[in-house]
Amino acid sequence: MVTPNLRAFFTTGSAVVLSAEDIFTNRVTEVEAFGQSLALFRDWAARVDASPVVDVSQARANVLVYYGIGGIGKTALSKHLEQRLLQWRFSDPAPETVAIRVDFEDPASVHLESFLLRLRAGLGTLRAKWPAFDLAFSVYWERAHPGEPLKQFLDNDSLLRRVTSRVGLPQQIQDTVAELSESIGPPAALQAGHGVARVIYDQVAQAMATRRLLSRCPFFKPLVEADANDDTLSYLPSLLAWDLESLQRKNPTVAVVFLDTFEAVTNRATRDLERFVQRAAFLMPNVLFVITGRERLDWAELEPPNELDYVGAARWPRLSLRNRTSEPRQHLVGFLSPADCDEYLRSALSHEGDAVMDEAVRAKIAEASGGLPLYLDLSVAYFCDLVAGGRTPQAEDFGGPLAMVVTRVMRDMDMQERSVLRGVCLLDSFDEELARVAGGRVSDAVVADFVRRPFVQSTIDQAWPYALHTLLRATIREADHQLKDAWSAREWAAAAERLRDHLGDLSQARRRGNDRSGLVACFLQGARLASEFEALDQWIVDAGNTLADMGVWSALDLPAFGSEEADSVASALRAGFRGIALRRAGSLEESIAQLETALASPNLTTHAAQLFVLHHAHAVRNSGRYEDAERSYRRIFDERGPFWAQAQVQVADIQLLRGQFHSALSILEEMPSDPFMHGEALRVRGHVYRVNALFERAESGYRQAHEHAMSIESLALEGKALTNLAEALCWHRPSQALALADRALELNRTVGNQLELVKAYAAKAVAEHGPGALMRAEASVNASLELVGTAGYRAGAIFALVAHLFQLLIAGHEQPAAELAASINSIAAELGVYSFWAEVAGWWLEAGGMRDGVPPSAVDWLEGREEARARWRLVLQDRL
Repeated sequence: MVTPNLRAFFTTGSAVVLSAEDIFTNRVTEVEAFGQSLALFRDWAARVDASPVVDVSQARANVLVYYGIGGIGKTALSKHLEQRLLQWRFSDPAPETVAIRVDFEDPASVHLESFLLRLRAGLGTLRAKWPAFDLAFSVYWERAHPGEPLKQFLDNDSLLRRVTSRVGLPQQIQDTVAELSESIGPPAALQAGHGVARVIYDQVAQAMATRRLLSRCPFFKPLVEADANDDTLSYLPSLLAWDLESLQRKNPTVAVVFLDTFEAVTNRATRDLERFVQRAAFLMPNVLFVITGRERLDWAELEPPNELDYVGAARWPRLSLRNRTSEPRQHLVGFLSPADCDEYLRSALSHEGDAVMDEAVRAKIAEASGGLPLYLDLSVAYFCDLVAGGRTPQAEDFGGPLAMVVTRVMRDMDMQERSVLRGVCLLDSFDEELARVAGGRVSDAVVADFVRRPFVQSTIDQAWPYALHTLLRATIREADHQLKDAWSAREWAAAAERLRDHLGDLSQARRRGNDRSGLVACFLQGARLASEFEALDQWIVDAGNTLADMGVWSALDLPAFGSEEADSVASALRAGFRGIALRRAGSLEESIAQLETALASPNLTTHAAQLFVLHHAHAVRNSGRYEDAERSYRRIFDERGPFWAQAQVQVADIQLLRGQFHSALSILEEMPSDPFMHGEALRVRGHVYRVNALFERAESGYRQAHEHAMSIESLALEGKALTNLAEALCWHRPSQALALADRALELNRTVGNQLELVKAYAAKAVAEHGPGALMRAEASVNASLELVGTAGYRAGAIFALVAHLFQLLIAGHEQPAAELAASINSIAAELGVYSFWAEVAGWWLEAGGMRDGVPPSAVDWLEGREEARARWRLVLQDRL
């Protein structure tokens, strides 16, 4: 049975009901392809000799693709196939089945950890424990999110919470780890009060010796030992496949992942997200991936090297253009034939098995539709409206282009419902409250009736529960001017303003509740409306800034919507926020160029311009242009505008870099109230004490910053604070510093902060001790310098060079150390910052007899030059 169209039932009368027949008989080829594809997975264990889960050299045959233009019925087909799977409407005996759906229509739902957790939550309906994956993921989680319970992470993301709560995902993973702990001794790894076990590798390694499953899995140990970064995350699906295969060897089990609106993945500026999804598909050959989108996949036609890992016909023979018979393969979802259209319309509405629409009406609709399913759906809705109004539908009531059908549907609505329809066509998705705001002064009853209309789609994986088809949204705007009460440009703008105001209120609530996906959804909807109507509200800018503070860089890479003219709000927003994202996760030079493009727009608000000026100054500063950066910071600082706190911290930081330590501390006497900037101010104060070799005071400030970062749930700030703790302890408590540096590296890789990676590697180099310390330190120095070159972070080289010099002196290599000191002097003189490190290097060489004395500099040491000199010489002496 198909789901009844209740609105059709209650508007046309009880004598007319939906047919119980499958109205998707017009997609016979596509449905049969799905059935044939499933046959390969039903008896997986019996069909494969050497498991492709383990043998990654084997070709893959687990991706079924349906592609075609918008409105052709791809999403409806995908959902129909999902229902056939769950109800197992096939001739073979029913196996255990699971369906996992991800709709990429809503960019707020796209996040690497979220995608992986959705896969795990979906499989959790088959059984509760997935030992290989759960144990490895727990290790990854503790390294990437130290101290953060998984449940808290899920609760702070409304979309992910909704998906994972169905199976109680945190409890499932915790139970797996608890069982591990019981098998190897007291559950010391389980931290009371945490939603997920804090598993350490030593315990997992012990378990591997006693658990045959884990010892046989070739992926497990490498993944447990790997850094907690996006690369490691993207290979964890291999463990889900391993666990699933053990289940499939016992019982016929079929798992299908439905990936809808895949063009939202393939049309991005880079193929990073597509690479992650492709890895999941390749590493899970025992799972069928059903992909629906507007474009054919090119995976089989590409050649290495490529942005994607697995390319070529040898990897994906069934996705090749040459394969036209073997399933699963790629299918063009075409327009329906006239006969298919007639069958669709006959089946849509029936009375005791007979079609309600007469033959002439069906023929008129089928001919005009051109085979577009969306056209048929709207015509059925219009037919129902005519019947509900007491009219007998005639052939002349139908036909014409899609815009004409939409106009007819709109004309038969009352004025309030038309207003709601117009308003919501401005939104990617909506709920009843957003629909009410969109329509203006409309009643609750009108909204309740509207969301039950056939053309209003229900969504599961988007921020709000309802949506209109993209093609329908565009057609409504086109058709509206045909109506007598058509909205004027002022009325469209007023609706957009109402929606932006409401989204602004929602964004504040999402921010207070630390709801990441909710805040992203508000930001993206607001940015779309701002771009189309050239009206940029302050809250949109602030939401983007908050997401930057949170380290949610992917959300700032706005899709192309609105005008692309150079001076438009749309182009300025795209360039500005992309520049902010690139500053932390890409090239500084490209970041500077994007931000300068944004700032050249005459249509930016003062608020947005100030934000982009601030981040431009950040990027300019990181590239080594400190005087240019300081001028920008000073201007914002002196104006005491909305970004005063950010400028305050940066002005103090540059004073620190110039060695004006008392000035830096005096600027920060008034601590910022903004939660993110408060944490940054604590860090800068810690920097001042650290470079003065006052390590206990520095550590105290950094620990406060770390605790503060965890309290406001900012992974970006937490990663910085961990780096700083490693930088403070590496000089006098190296063993603790090494552990902190490793955690800092993992967390900063997770949030994509390359600049902090530079510093964390340098701290690790300083902390190395014992046999082989110099060799290990040089490896970290080289990693740091490589990142310096990649990111364009010129001043970052000083951290690595100071670390290398320190280790050379400990090893007794004084001449190379002296050469490094000259390089540090040169860089500091060129950039006009970090002269204190040059002076410290000179003191160390002086202590070793390599220099007779170090001339005084302009550095304003906190307790005087001689006290600082004695402290830094003692640091070296204690390690010799």
